[in-house]
Amino acid sequence: MAIVMRIEIDNLAWEMNVKVRKPLKVTLYLPYGYVSTSRKCSKLTLTDRPCQKECQRYFLKVKDKISHVDFYGMGNSIFFKTQIPSEVYLRKIGVDRIVYQPKLTFC
Repeated sequence: MAIVMRIEIDNLAWEMNVKVRKPLKVTLYLPYGYVSTSRKCSKLTLTDRPCQKECQRYFLKVKDKISHVDFYGMGNSIFFKTQIPSEVYLRKIGVDRIVYQPKLTFC
């Protein structure tokens, strides 16, 4: 029987109401969060043609004027980028480990 000792979460664009029971530990991934992945690689080509691996040369950036969150398309996945939360907030949700990935590399 496996025992869960740690959970890994993305930093959402809004403050999450995270209630983690001890002794569970929390890892937070920054500054990108995961939105979705598709089996179809048509986001960059906007066609139905077979994959030409454009994701290895380009990425798609969309600015949401309502939420003020930047979204990035890399390969067949979508990510969002957020600000680094305050130390007070990190302590409140029990984060004891941060994984900072400054570049998206997903192809």
